[in-house]
Amino acid sequence: MTKYWSVWKYILLAISLILVIIGGQEKLIAQVDNPVGNSTSSAIAQCELAAENYAACLTQKGYDYFNRGDAQAALEIWQEAEAAYPENSDGFIGSKINQGMALQGLGQSRQACQVLVKALYGDRLYSICDVTNEETLDLSAISPSSMNAIGLRNLGEVLRAIGKLDESQQVLEKSLEISQKLNISEQINLVQLELGNTHRANYYRLTNLYERTDNKANTRKDAIAQADLALASYRQVRETYPLLQIKSQLNQLSLLVDFKDWLSKIKQSDSFTHKSEITDLIDWLNNSSNLTNLPPSQFAVDAQINFALNLSKLGQSEMAFTYAEKARKIATPLGNPSAESYALGVLGELFYDRYVRLKQDEDLTQAEKLTREAIVIANKIPDSANLLYEWQWQLGKIYQDKGNIEEAIAAYEAAVKNLEIVRRDLLAINAEMRFSFQEKIKPIYEDLIWSLLHQAETPEQKSEQKDLKRVTELIGQFQQAEVENAFGCIQSELINLTKDIEPQNNYDLPDAIIYTIVLEREQHNAIEVILKTTDKYYYNSTRWTDVKKNIDNLQDILQDKYFYQYEPNDWISTDTKKLYELFIGHAENHLPKTGDLVFVVDSSLSNIPMGLLQDKHNQYLVQKYRISTILGAQLREPKKLNLEKSTALIAGADQWQNAQERNLDPLNYITDELDEFEKLTVARSRLEGEDFTRNKFQKQVADLPVQIIHIATHAKFSSDPEQTRIEAYDQPITLKELKSLLQSKTQSSLDNIELLVLSACQTAKGDERSGLGLAGVALQAGARSTVASLWNVNDPSTPKFMKEFYQRLKDGETKAEALRQAQLAFLEDEKYSNFRHPYYWASFILVGSWL
Repeated sequence: MTKYWSVWKYILLAISLILVIIGGQEKLIAQVDNPVGNSTSSAIAQCELAAENYAACLTQKGYDYFNRGDAQAALEIWQEAEAAYPENSDGFIGSKINQGMALQGLGQSRQACQVLVKALYGDRLYSICDVTNEETLDLSAISPSSMNAIGLRNLGEVLRAIGKLDESQQVLEKSLEISQKLNISEQINLVQLELGNTHRANYYRLTNLYERTDNKANTRKDAIAQADLALASYRQVRETYPLLQIKSQLNQLSLLVDFKDWLSKIKQSDSFTHKSEITDLIDWLNNSSNLTNLPPSQFAVDAQINFALNLSKLGQSEMAFTYAEKARKIATPLGNPSAESYALGVLGELFYDRYVRLKQDEDLTQAEKLTREAIVIANKIPDSANLLYEWQWQLGKIYQDKGNIEEAIAAYEAAVKNLEIVRRDLLAINAEMRFSFQEKIKPIYEDLIWSLLHQAETPEQKSEQKDLKRVTELIGQFQQAEVENAFGCIQSELINLTKDIEPQNNYDLPDAIIYTIVLEREQHNAIEVILKTTDKYYYNSTRWTDVKKNIDNLQDILQDKYFYQYEPNDWISTDTKKLYELFIGHAENHLPKTGDLVFVVDSSLSNIPMGLLQDKHNQYLVQKYRISTILGAQLREPKKLNLEKSTALIAGADQWQNAQERNLDPLNYITDELDEFEKLTVARSRLEGEDFTRNKFQKQVADLPVQIIHIATHAKFSSDPEQTRIEAYDQPITLKELKSLLQSKTQSSLDNIELLVLSACQTAKGDERSGLGLAGVALQAGARSTVASLWNVNDPSTPKFMKEFYQRLKDGETKAEALRQAQLAFLEDEKYSNFRHPYYWASFILVGSWL
């Protein structure tokens, strides 16, 4: 379980108060180290001597390993125990539930989910453990037994860890219903605690969504409601179980601290009505003999650290140091190096935080000493990357403040390397880490990138640095992490634009790749741009706050449904010219007069069409270059499309079932668009109007070997996967459902999707990272290239635009050139003189392969 201990400082008190199932009975135990053999084989041999109590002995030995922090050994022992119990007995099922707990301790939440579902449902297969699947469990089929109540509680916890919060709540409520019916007091309290944790995870999800939505009032209201529900659940834990009470009080305190900080951040401090409750909780925990007199154990260490960190956030640093020091004194004799490293690292963190506030050199010296000690201990532990990345990052910040830039870079590099080892597992077991990605993961990349770019004194020195190549790799690495965090793991066959695009590849390379990353934190406040030609890197940078107002203004205008009424040179030229200078102008003399440009954009820039940028002569970038965008720095290997040899599935709707409730306005030119498409391609199937249902679309996708999918219907992109959807006639197809639909194809036929076109979609208003939703759609579809609109052009121009695009493809142009020629036709051809405004042509962007 200690493998991912350091995660818990961010959210809940670690699961070190264990309910282990021994012989079908659940025992509530505070973790205190027990003697245990050095190998699972010796433990099994000892239990063989117990003969008739062999299975129960194995279960207890498994607990001893788990308590010591060796979840892998516990898993192996509990697997032996399962085989020793009669099949389908309480002990047999209980062993599976224990295995689920061990798997979660190893960071294998999805596997834990599968084991628990099997324990509850036997051989009935469910895909609920697949994060992209919408299937729900039949909870009515669960009989009211204590074992099922226990299993459901564990399953609810695991479902929360993999991000299925609604399902987690439903499963926990069923567990609570059974526990109350059977009057299992311990179980009732534990389920209330887990329900609180699930409501808390929902609170974090909503506070994260608040930053990206234009419906801030309702989102804020919902977030506050979830925080209140979490607190109410925590308060239900009764005083008759002191250890649970401590855990509940600590979770209440940490939630209230975060809740208070969030309301202050969004300037709603008056809405916080729990100040006295924070004081009461601190008094209870500080004065409670339950906390100060806990026996030496992982639980005791974790409790002291949890309390110390929250005291520090509240400005009570002296008391925080007291409890952090207690944690260190408890951890040292335990013989658990993970606990000792964690305690030392957190104590170093407190000294560093005090240095940041008071600038006392002795605090920085002490922070360095303790952090180094934490790293030395962690380096001796197998699979300790989860501890190391955090302390190495902390050490890098300490070196940075001391002015030792080279040492800081080395520490940051080590932190990023270890973060990459554990990142996916961390995000899989911790909902808050996933929902707070920009605050918890991005800063590590930011600090390294900033140090690499700003160690030189002049822009000229910076642009000559060999470190620029490393920065482009880091930008790609971070963007891959961001996309995976939002949408789950991406396909393994994708190539990395920063590493795998080389001159020896069997395709035409772009003439330049433009990398951007925004370093938003106050100490950096920069937007960094690196333009890579075939043989050199060029660097540019400006203050983020200086350019953000241009980006915000541009996004607001582009998302205005009356954008077509704005005079471009009056309303957007200032903004588009500033971005042109930032991205292109600094290296313009080193670029060919025309060619392919690929933008690897920061997610906060992902809903700006780069072809719209203007030079000082008012010429749009698309008038000179073929443009494509890569979101996440990954794509399928570039390959040219042969339209003559390609077949297509086309679908579209101009009206929808329950359109008013779904807030969908009619699209007036869908039939014309699909007609034009059919004239230029070989359409295997056409689903239009009432025929374009979710099920029919799924069947056609599964049955037809097509290379092009063209969808003309309302669609919405959002950085929240739950809000990204394509509107079929009968119901919306969510991002998760899109992946499920496409999974019905064989992998070989899925790989054949060369081009996905979404012609009537738009980005979510108020969501500056909404382009991530487009990345999610493109990746889930597995398309080599995707053409999509960033705002909905409900106009007869769209069929004409698509006709121009497909005609150029038919003529043998690359996808980037075909899109550019369609846009130039609207800009320059007299027959399209009514459509020269950017509203009609700039919306369409190409994501993925430029060929």
